Amino acid sequence: MLRRLAQGAVVLAALALAAFAWRCDGPWFDEHVFLPQQFFIRASREIVFWSRAIAAATAALLLLLLALLP
Repeated sequence: MLRRLAQGAVVLAALALAAFAWRCDGPWFDEHVFLPQQFFIRASREIVFWSRAIAAATAALLLLLLALLP
């Protein structure tokens, strides 16, 4: 029972990260990240690429490691 719950949590986290990587493109970052950020520090367009790449890689890693859960 606990194993299935842990697997479900890992799958849910991986799907949430994959959805973030898929949906959060340049216009989303312009509205939700860059606008508030520009009041404090200078916004960089590299944030979009690297955050999407890290989210997608983490989602893939979680799905690959799902098979290794005891």
